[in-house]
Amino acid sequence: MTPAELLRAWRARHGLSRPEFARRLGAPLRTVENWESDKSIHRDPPLYLLRLALCELERRMYEEGREES
Repeated sequence: MTPAELLRAWRARHGLSRPEFARRLGAPLRTVENWESDKSIHRDPPLYLLRLALCELERRMYEEGREES
């Protein structure tokens, strides 16, 4: 799975728009757009770092959901 595919699948699974995903990740929207469209082939984050960031983001979202309950 490429970084672009991983990001699109993760966003879809969590129902996040690109702007919301970028905000939660703390990355510029343009960066997320480039990653998802494969425009930044030579600047893609290493896949293991991307997976780690997505796991951390998922943990934060889970904690936010628990606090709202």
